[in-house]
Amino acid sequence: VVRAQLMTGGLATSVVADVGATTAYGATTSPVNLAGNVMSVAVAVPIAGLTGGTTVHVRLRATNAKGEAASADLTVAVPDRTAPTLTKLRLSSNPIFSGATPRVRSTLGERSTVRLRIQRRVAGRTKGTTCVPGRATGARCVKLVGITTINAGVLRAGAVAVRVPARIRGARLARGSYLLTLSATDAAGNVAT
Repeated sequence: VVRAQLMTGGLATSVVADVGATTAYGATTSPVNLAGNVMSVAVAVPIAGLTGGTTVHVRLRATNAKGEAASADLTVAVPDRTAPTLTKLRLSSNPIFSGATPRVRSTLGERSTVRLRIQRRVAGRTKGTTCVPGRATGARCVKLVGITTINAGVLRAGAVAVRVPARIRGARLARGSYLLTLSATDAAGNVAT
């Protein structure tokens, strides 16, 4: 949305925004129609379809019975609000406890910082609203206990593989059930898991 204050000269006025990658613009929004008013009138012109992480040029044009007036060219940075993509997520077929080095593999949609969080699933019983590992009384539950987070670094788009270590802080991973969560954070701070 581009916002501006206009003097309509007391006449009904139509306002559009010209938008594009250069000052040649190339696209024009649908008009926003304003009733005539001798005072300053606030106008908001919606702009859709912009690609995040780009810079666009915008010019407002107002037309009424007295003619047309255009604003100066504005450059607008369009924020990147699109999370990176992680697709084709899979764990290599080697079991973690066989001594082999398994990897979490995925396809990354854009350059991102990649992390692998490892949590162990521990059986427990509920105590109030909390899941307590061990033999407490209450309904059965599963508590996720954080083991570690592996920072794989900044990786480029394409196939990625993050090694799942058999040892963490010198200790071998205990047999059991684990939750592995792969996440990607792009330069704009958007996160995908």
